[in-house]
Amino acid sequence: MEDQTNLKLTLVTPYKKVYENISVDEIRLPSETGQTTIFADHAGLVSTLDIGILSYRKTGGNEFEHSAISWGYCEVNKGNVKLLSDEVILKDQVEVDKEKAELQTLKKELSSNTLSPEDIVLKQNDLRFIEAKLSLLNL
Repeated sequence: MEDQTNLKLTLVTPYKKVYENISVDEIRLPSETGQTTIFADHAGLVSTLDIGILSYRKTGGNEFEHSAISWGYCEVNKGNVKLLSDEVILKDQVEVDKEKAELQTLKKELSSNTLSPEDIVLKQNDLRFIEAKLSLLNL
C-alpha cells in the first residue's frame, strides 16, 4: 500500500460538484453493508452508498462536517475518495418546515395500505432521506 498522510474527497451529484479534492483525515459513510470508515491507508474499494449521513474530518481539524446523502457509489483508490450520490443536502440547506410536512405526508401515505409494494419501497426510501436531512440539525 502506498503511504498516504491524508485523503482527497470528491463528492458529486448528477447536477453539481459539492466538494472537489478536499483534504480530509477520515470519512464515515453509509454503505449498503453498513457504516464504513475510511482512513488514508484504506485499501482500494468500490461500494454502493446507502441513504444516511456522510461525515468527514478535514485535515488537521477536530470536528466532523456532515451531509445527508441518498443512494450512490463510492470509489477509494490510492487516497482518493470519489462519491457519486443522487442527492446531497448540507446542514444549512435543510428546509425544516418543508421536510416535516413531507414527513407527515409520507407517513400518512405509508399507513394507508393502498400502495403497491414498489411504491412502498420508494416512499420508505424518501422517508429515510428526510429523516437523515432532519438529523443533520442535531449533529
